[in-house]
Amino acid sequence: MKEYNPKKDSLYPWLVISTDDKGLEVIHAQLAKRKEVDNVLCAYRRLYPNRNLKVAYRPQI
Repeated sequence: MKEYNPKKDSLYPWLVISTDDKGLEVIHAQLAKRKEVDNVLCAYRRLYPNRNLKVAYRPQI
């Protein structure tokens, strides 16, 4: 399990997420810039065509 570090997580507010069969969110990538998210999302859509991948912006306060 990943250790929670609020200072480190606040540097990467952009998430590529999907939901699993149970309705829980699965975080595939955590990125710093929106431009990077587009590239990663495109790559994940090629790898996992059947998943409903989304982009989320969740800045930590």
